[in-house]
Amino acid sequence: MDKNDLLLCLGEQLVTYRRKTMLTQEEVAWRAGISARYLSDLERGNSDPSFSTLLTLLNVLEVSDDDFIKLRQLFDTPSR
Repeated sequence: MDKNDLLLCLGEQLVTYRRKTMLTQEEVAWRAGISARYLSDLERGNSDPSFSTLLTLLNVLEVSDDDFIKLRQLFDTPSR
């Protein structure tokens, strides 16, 4: 999996988590201290978040420890 694929996959996961919380992009962005435009870019896989921003988003989106571990395993999978 190359970096673009990983960013797309991360973006899809962020959308899934956001929809589970029933929050808008604007609400999530405000709570995370980022712009709605930046969140939109992240959800579309067009931006690479810092680790700090990602952790903040996952906290805002109430991502469980188990889901975080699953997400992390996706990124730890070696490229072929």
